[in-house]
Amino acid sequence: MRSVIAPLAGAGPETVVWRLAYPLGVHVDRKWLYAGWHEATWDDARQTVRLEAGGWIRFDRLLNVFAHKKWVALTGVSALTVRVKYRGGAARFSILTFDGITTRLVSSTALEPADGTAAVWVPLPPHLGYSDLLFFLLDADDPTELEEIAIVTRARPVNAVRAAVVITTFNRPEEVEEQVGELEALDESELDYHVFVVDNARNLEFARRYRNTTVVDSPNLGGAGGFTRGLLEAQDAGGFTHALFMDDDAYCHPEALLRATAVLRYAGDPRLAFAGAMHYLHAPERQYELGGRIASYGAQSVRMDAVVNDLGSLYANERCEKPQYGAWWCFLFPLKAVRKLPFPFFVRGDDITFSLQNRFTLETLPGLVAWQPSFDDKIGASVEYLAHRSYLAMPLIANRPEWTKTSVVAGARWSFTQELEGLRYPLAEAICQALEDVLTGPSFWANSANTKARMDGLSKLEAEFTERSFLPNWGYLPADHPPRKAVRLLNRLFGRWNLPARLCFRRVALVDRMSPQPGLAFLRPGVIYTAPNTNRRMSCARDRRWRQRLERRFARLTAEYAARFDELSAEYAASGLQSREAWDERLERSAPERSVAHSPL
Repeated sequence: MRSVIAPLAGAGPETVVWRLAYPLGVHVDRKWLYAGWHEATWDDARQTVRLEAGGWIRFDRLLNVFAHKKWVALTGVSALTVRVKYRGGAARFSILTFDGITTRLVSSTALEPADGTAAVWVPLPPHLGYSDLLFFLLDADDPTELEEIAIVTRARPVNAVRAAVVITTFNRPEEVEEQVGELEALDESELDYHVFVVDNARNLEFARRYRNTTVVDSPNLGGAGGFTRGLLEAQDAGGFTHALFMDDDAYCHPEALLRATAVLRYAGDPRLAFAGAMHYLHAPERQYELGGRIASYGAQSVRMDAVVNDLGSLYANERCEKPQYGAWWCFLFPLKAVRKLPFPFFVRGDDITFSLQNRFTLETLPGLVAWQPSFDDKIGASVEYLAHRSYLAMPLIANRPEWTKTSVVAGARWSFTQELEGLRYPLAEAICQALEDVLTGPSFWANSANTKARMDGLSKLEAEFTERSFLPNWGYLPADHPPRKAVRLLNRLFGRWNLPARLCFRRVALVDRMSPQPGLAFLRPGVIYTAPNTNRRMSCARDRRWRQRLERRFARLTAEYAARFDELSAEYAASGLQSREAWDERLERSAPERSVAHSPL
């Protein structure tokens, strides 16, 4: 390799803290997530980009911007240098910044023609500590092949980082094997890690052997049980500093994980943790949420449904409110900061209380993204039961000023009313069932069979309701059909009234989403909800008597919840459900069965 510009000087060896991300296999037709270009060709196998004469490539997209200001704030390291490796003809390499308004040129370096691989080191000036986002541009005067762009430093790391990657799975062998394969492609010198695949189905078989991977058979206690099992395995094995929780149906770019661990090596805060954003699998530039924050009832997403693939939206992600909890589709946290094990929610709410009770310092990073199927397509009675059960139980487990008995009851009432007015009676039934189970107290959570029975029962109820509610002869009113002004006025006046069917129109509303639509359901005999990305549908017919029973039941349960709020909080605090002993018993763990981190598959 020929060095065109002398490399950086410093006390320690050269350490890579950021490196250009090349497209994953699932992104071969979505390279616009990585860069914008003209007259350029990607070589996916060799991970290079070839530019023709007059071509250019600009790395200002989701997966290839560098959060310079955040890096300096978290690590205190400002002595950074950009390393470029290329071969071919003359070109110009530029470093630019974006501060939310203006794009500014930091430096522009001429790349001389090179027959073999050549390297250029370009130091970053100290004043860039005030710059938010950094990105790169390469203009080719002659045909040029770009091999690498990396940000390096000679500052010595202050922390050792060894990550236990925990993937909880249930009957998704292909997805898990793809995740493990992507991690295995990393050089062991770049990321010191070991993968614990917790198999809740106890039937996982990989097509081949993987280094640094252990499969742990576990009883099906949902995500809460699976991730807790992986966390305990990592603690028992020893030698790990951090844990990374990942869902089995989500995937992250390995380069993003390297960038996060690079920050941790230099960070001064021992409680620093990274929450990955979630993006939709079918629309990879659309952000489901950038972490979450506490609301008066449950939680609310940060920057929900934002399209994030340009400098403006990436800057907005950097300047918005920090998340208060990290979801477990991609969550990297220090093991030493763990003081409380997760609550046995099965799923939903376990990640929220885990972050709150252990008081992590949460941050996000551009490109640290988990792509997953849309949650909206999964909405149903059993899913809503799990969600509202956690919203009702979390205030009793984690003491937060945002959660008062008044705000929780008001939030539950609003959600319940939305389901009733949207004619989704099984989902309103799910909220009532959630209230009953939370009021049962800690004894309900001691046996996971209780949760499974509730979910099965509600799924059956929803299926029966959908089957008997289908009205094929009444015609459809599309969801985008705007109601007349008179109907909107009547909805405001009488929308919460339990109207008889004889006062309704004859046409059924057809809705291309799974969230409740009270406005479209008003004066309609029924609503058919459809999931836009699947063939799933839920037919809901108006039923006055069922609604009346639900209203009486909900009023009784919320009155009891408010009256027993303090008593229930004390019961949950003294329950010991989150203790190591309780989890070992639920997970059927005994000392001889505890796995060793270096054991092969």
